Amino acid sequence: MAMRKKLGEILVELGSLNQAQIDEALKELAEQKLSDDRLGDMLVAKGIVTAQQVTEALGLQFMLPVVNVGDYLTNISALNSLPRALMERLGAFPLELQDNGGALVVAISDPLDLVAQDMVRAATTLDVHFALATEQSIFSALAATGAGASLNLAMAQPPAKKPDLDPQNAGAAKLAVPVSSAPAAATTTDSPVAQSGGPNKSIASSIRDIMKAQPKLGDILVQAGAITETQLMDALSQQKRLGRRLGDILVSNGIITEIRLAEALANQLGLPMFTLTRYRPMTEAIRLIPRNVSERLQLIPLSIVEGDSLLIAMANPLDLLAQDEVRILTGRDIKVGITTATEIQDNLERLYNLQDNLEEAIVEVYGDLEIPQDDLAEASADDAPIIQLVGNILNQAVRERASDIHVEPFEKTARVRYRVDGALYTAFDYPAGLHPAVSARMKIMANMDIAERRKPQDGRILIKLVGRRVDLRVSSLPTLNGEKMVLRILDQASTAVGLERLGLENDDLEKLEVFCGMPWGIMLVTGPTGSGKSTTLYSILQKINQ
Repeated sequence: MAMRKKLGEILVELGSLNQAQIDEALKELAEQKLSDDRLGDMLVAKGIVTAQQVTEALGLQFMLPVVNVGDYLTNISALNSLPRALMERLGAFPLELQDNGGALVVAISDPLDLVAQDMVRAATTLDVHFALATEQSIFSALAATGAGASLNLAMAQPPAKKPDLDPQNAGAAKLAVPVSSAPAAATTTDSPVAQSGGPNKSIASSIRDIMKAQPKLGDILVQAGAITETQLMDALSQQKRLGRRLGDILVSNGIITEIRLAEALANQLGLPMFTLTRYRPMTEAIRLIPRNVSERLQLIPLSIVEGDSLLIAMANPLDLLAQDEVRILTGRDIKVGITTATEIQDNLERLYNLQDNLEEAIVEVYGDLEIPQDDLAEASADDAPIIQLVGNILNQAVRERASDIHVEPFEKTARVRYRVDGALYTAFDYPAGLHPAVSARMKIMANMDIAERRKPQDGRILIKLVGRRVDLRVSSLPTLNGEKMVLRILDQASTAVGLERLGLENDDLEKLEVFCGMPWGIMLVTGPTGSGKSTTLYSILQKINQ
C-alpha cells in the first residue's frame, strides 16, 4: 500500500519553501522531541510559510477540499446542525448540507485530529464529510455568526436524516474518492478521508459511480445559498435547450463565479481545489504533456506524486475522455484536482513559456545541458532566449498584479520571487550561470551601467506589458553570488481606482473631497511599502482632474 506523502515534501513541491528549511525545522523538532505532525505549526510560527499554505498542502496530502469559510456564513440550516459550544471547543465550522439534508460538510483545521472528528460525528445524526480551512478563518467565522445570530445555535437540534428512497443513491451521503484520481493513501482506514463516511463507507470505482453516489451540483449550490431555486430551474431549462453544462450556464449568466463553482465541485466529488497562481513550474510534470494538449483539454500538469502518478488540475474533473488521453499519453496513473478555466488560461504561459525559455536559453548559450554550472558564465544579454525569459518574467508579474519582483542569485541557482498582496512567493528558479545575462538585460532596459557590478544602481523602465503601460523602478545591489535585482511595479492602470473605492470611512472621504477643492496647501501621504500611497495620490489627482 502506498505511503502518504509527507507534508514537508509537498510544501517543497509547491515552492512554499526549500529543502534546507524543511531539514532545519525537522532537526529542531527532533531536538525538542516533538512529533513530525507539528512541522506545519513550527513553520508558521517562524514565518517561513503562511497558515493558508500549510492548509493547502494538507489538502493535497489528505485529498480533502480546501474552502473559504467566509463563503458559507449565511447557511443557517448548516449552522443549526451542530451545538455552538462544541464548534467553539473543537474549532469546527459547519459549511453546508448535502444529499437533500442527509449529509453535513464541516470545516476543520487539523485533518489528523481524529478525536475531534469523532466528536463531530457523535453530535449529529447526519453523515459528516470534512473540508479544510485555516484555524483563524474558522474562529473568525464562528465569531461572525455568533455575534448576530438570530437562532440559539447551542440549543438547536440537528435535523433528522431524510430517508433515501432511491437505492441507486444509497451512497450519496458517503464521500467518494475516484480510484483513478485519488492517492492510495486516501483510501487507508486511518485516513480522515476514509473515515468521513463512517465504517460502512464504500469507495466508488469510477467517476460515473461517483456521480451516481453524489448529490446534484444544483442542490449543493442551493443548499449553500449560492443560488435560488428559481435560478436553478431557469438554468436547468437552458441546459435542456442549449445542451451545455449547468455550471457553465450559471457562470456565463453571472449568477455564480468560477471559483464558487469549483468549490462546489470540490465538495461534490471530494477532490482538492488548487490555486495555480503561486504554483512553481514542475519540470518533470510539464514535460509529460505538451502545451497544445493542455490548452485543448483545459488542464495543467502539476507534479509527480505517490511515486509515479501524475497530478493534474482540471476545469472539468468529469471529462473522462481527457483523463484517458492524458493517461495514454503519459503512461501514468492520473490523480485529479479542480481549478477554474481562467486559472488554467492565465497560468499556461507561465508554466510552459518560462520553462521553454529556460531550456532554450541554456541550449542557445551553452549548447549542452550537461555543462557544469561553473562553466555557465558567458551568457549574453543579447541572446534572444534571455530577452524572452526576462520579458516573460515581467509579463507574468503584471498578470498576477505583483507589486515587486525580486531576482536573487545563490551559489548554484537564482530565484525569481513576486510580491502579491504583500506576501513574497517563489515563482521559479533558474541556473546561476544565466543570472549575469538576466541581470544585464534588466540593467540595459533600465539604462543602467552594465559594466559596473560592484556598486548599487537605480534605474527606470517604461514599458507596455499585457496591453497597458507599466512603470518599473529598478534597483541592483551587489552580493556575494552576483547582483540582486529588485523591480518595483507601478501599474498606471491599477493605481487610478478612484477615491470611492479606497475603502475610506465616510468622514475621511468627505475631508479628502474638501481638500481636493482647495486651490492651495500641501497634503502628506505616508506609510510603508505597498500600503497604497501611490494609489491614493493617483486617485486624488483623478478627482482634481475632473
